[in-house]
Amino acid sequence: INVTFDSPLILIVDDAELNRIFMRAMLDSHNVRIVEAENGLIALRIAQEQHPDLIFMDIRMPEMDGFEATRAMRANNILRSIPVFAMTTLASSEVTSPDNTLFDDYFLKPVNVDRVLTTMMRFLPYTDGTKEESIQTAPLSSLLNSKPEGRNGTSNNFSFPPLTPETLARLPELIATLRTELLPQWSTFGAGLPLFSIEAFGAEVRALSDEYDVPSLGYFGYQIEEQARYFELELLPTTLAKFPQLIEELIHLHSVSSKEEI
Repeated sequence: INVTFDSPLILIVDDAELNRIFMRAMLDSHNVRIVEAENGLIALRIAQEQHPDLIFMDIRMPEMDGFEATRAMRANNILRSIPVFAMTTLASSEVTSPDNTLFDDYFLKPVNVDRVLTTMMRFLPYTDGTKEESIQTAPLSSLLNSKPEGRNGTSNNFSFPPLTPETLARLPELIATLRTELLPQWSTFGAGLPLFSIEAFGAEVRALSDEYDVPSLGYFGYQIEEQARYFELELLPTTLAKFPQLIEELIHLHSVSSKEEI
């Protein structure tokens, strides 16, 4: 969804730093300002000081959980009208019940990017920039067509080749595998998963790249493997956060290539 918001202030509340990084990366290209809190107590203080336009609230957190923090906001005359979206890995009846009046909506992790954006559009001013694009006029995807970099951050002197017609025809199968098998794994990485598990995830991404002949996907998997193997913790969260965007770009690429065939 190509939507631009009117620079709202978004508060992301989650005790897992990686989860906050993922949310920030997901929203970063949609003209929002973001503040973060690692528990409900800090979120309550930030809300009182900065009055965010919308809040993404994790449920299970230390010191003050999402339920308690949101109840405190609803009891505050100034904060009670702020939309609060619950984010949880469990379909708790307290969150998902049609009778729930605490949260304005909820998202089960891993969150769906399009659903997050369309739900935000119900509460925030926005400009819809969605356009019909052909494969010739669509801008190059920032991840799928970016130049590979060396481990020192310098660009190499080559770009990835364009995807073949055979690869484009198999994109729906690849996208389904990424969504159903790898995205659930990716969603657990904010819970303190060992680095060897993240390295194994990168290896799975590379294996899919080889199977479906998508070199840029393989390079993405290689980056994850290398950064996990060599404990490059300043780079790894940012690299991992790009995974949903990569899937969305594959979906977009399939969409425009299908329109071109018609």
